[in-house]
Amino acid sequence: MMRVWAAAVVLWMMPAVAFGQDPATDAALEADAVNQEECANLYSATVGTAASSTVRVAEVWQKVSEVYEQTQAPYLLFWRGALAQCLGREDAAIADLEQFAETQKGSTMFSNLVDNAQRRLRRLGGRSGVGQGLAAAWLRQGAALEVVARWGIAPGLTLLSCADDGTRDTGAPINSACMGGVNPQTAARPMVSWSTLDLGVDGFFGRSFGVGVRGIVDLTQSAAGPGPSTELSSKPLLPVAEIQVGPQLRILNNVASGARAGWLRGTLRFAAAFGRLSPWAGQASELESLGAFHDAGTYALAHVGPALTVAGGFEAGKAGVFEIEGRFSWYVPLPGDQIPKARSGQAVTVASGDGNETRDELIPEALQPALVRGGRLHAGFRLGAWRPLPGGMLALGPFFDFSLQQTFLRFPDAEEDVWCALGEAGDGSSLCSGTGDLRKVYSTQRDDLRLTIGIQARFGVIGQGG
Repeated sequence: MMRVWAAAVVLWMMPAVAFGQDPATDAALEADAVNQEECANLYSATVGTAASSTVRVAEVWQKVSEVYEQTQAPYLLFWRGALAQCLGREDAAIADLEQFAETQKGSTMFSNLVDNAQRRLRRLGGRSGVGQGLAAAWLRQGAALEVVARWGIAPGLTLLSCADDGTRDTGAPINSACMGGVNPQTAARPMVSWSTLDLGVDGFFGRSFGVGVRGIVDLTQSAAGPGPSTELSSKPLLPVAEIQVGPQLRILNNVASGARAGWLRGTLRFAAAFGRLSPWAGQASELESLGAFHDAGTYALAHVGPALTVAGGFEAGKAGVFEIEGRFSWYVPLPGDQIPKARSGQAVTVASGDGNETRDELIPEALQPALVRGGRLHAGFRLGAWRPLPGGMLALGPFFDFSLQQTFLRFPDAEEDVWCALGEAGDGSSLCSGTGDLRKVYSTQRDDLRLTIGIQARFGVIGQGG
């Protein structure tokens, strides 16, 4: 669009064909104006708008043709072809654009128009109607209010990792199976979120700038440690929620460009996230099997930070749109004294040293260290398709989304915080068996990897034209 407009300005500035002194220049400038102002309205859902715009474009198309027959100004061939394309007269558009591109090939004066003509011819070559169909009109409608809803199910993996990274005075890791230590280990368990919901509402001031809110809720198993059971699936379903509030930049291209319709959207928003996380407590040597674990309670995590989203969409045919989105949210880690405990630890059943007997054990409060800090981040990548419905107000389609939700809790990693070295608990029971090398684990990192498969709907109201 800008290159065509610039070419018209160059013509207007040429002394030999100054505005008001040459009918060909006047016709070209009028064609450029109506191409940008009226072509998109030909595909408006409002009959009156579409009809009046069709009449206006047809009048200028006829005028350009008449002036070309009189003056033979070569650039009028381009404008006659561009307006024919606007009106859906593809055969006439191809004939004029091909003649213009062929006769002006290598011309420096009209190089921008030649490039634009060749791009239009590529679009028209297959008679696909790309750039002017229902999908293109929907992409360019510039709705003043947009509502987007996505729902799906999300199979995936939950990865649990010990996150202590301290060392003894000897230089050896305190917890040998932890991240950053010797032979770090991670336990993986398949999980399914049976309901994920992504809802966004945006209001726009003009075609480009808007403000809105987006919420993402993942109904999944939120406790990151085995707790009273070694099976993750025993944990209750609790939501993990993220809310984003802030501006959106929406860039829509115009039908006057002759190019494939598309949009580019970007947001940088304030975000808040909520969820729960349970540290595990047990012997690091049994991390892989998730055995012999105690329940250290559950912490309520609430964090704030910036969230960046970038999305691009383009028409894949007269009635189809393809969209891709990337997003990333980072949350400021909180000190431990600002992270409340949502649930205290409960007694669990553990086996005795010889495995012949079992007993219930509860971690004494004296042996539960204070939380140091907790944090989270979220990253995602989505591929989706849209099919606009007649009228242009609503579009539906499937989507695939891959996401990472990471949360962590950090506790002190001190040599004296070793259960076996501390001896017996107050009631005389032992908190672990074996040697002093079988040490506690509190610090925990949870990585939820999800592939969400679902359906999406986008509803736009109060179109502003395009």
